[in-house]
Amino acid sequence: MDKSGSSAASDVYKGRLLYASLEQEGGRRGCKASDRPASALFVHEEHKIACVAIRGTTTIHDVITDIRQMPVPFPESDSEIPSRVQTEEDWTTVGRGKGLAVCGMATAATNLYREHIDSLLSLSKQGYRIRMTGHSLGGGVATLLGVLVLRDLNRENN
Repeated sequence: MDKSGSSAASDVYKGRLLYASLEQEGGRRGCKASDRPASALFVHEEHKIACVAIRGTTTIHDVITDIRQMPVPFPESDSEIPSRVQTEEDWTTVGRGKGLAVCGMATAATNLYREHIDSLLSLSKQGYRIRMTGHSLGGGVATLLGVLVLRDLNRENN
């Protein structure tokens, strides 16, 4: 601590917490508690960065999300992507919006997307750069959430 009584660390980070969802009971829009890891939205106004941070495996609900490993299409089919007959070459077409993800993390990413997308799009329009981060379960969910948010940001810019 310096002479004024404040620590140097508090001077380094000048971010602000906009929103935190730490409880896993109930969830928004009827989602199961196991499909919604704890998350928070921070902004750094000086650097114009908005960051969604997603907690890793901590609770039994998180463990349930982790062990739900059935592959599901991700992101879900998009009306802008024309449907066609799949061939063996299609297994690597993630760039065209046809990929697979494990159902626990995919559902968690979709639920957090619904929870945060309006704020993220608003912040993006205000010039904020959007970041996702997480550890363990949170890292996987943050990656999938990034795919969903980037899809909407690309639509907004076109």
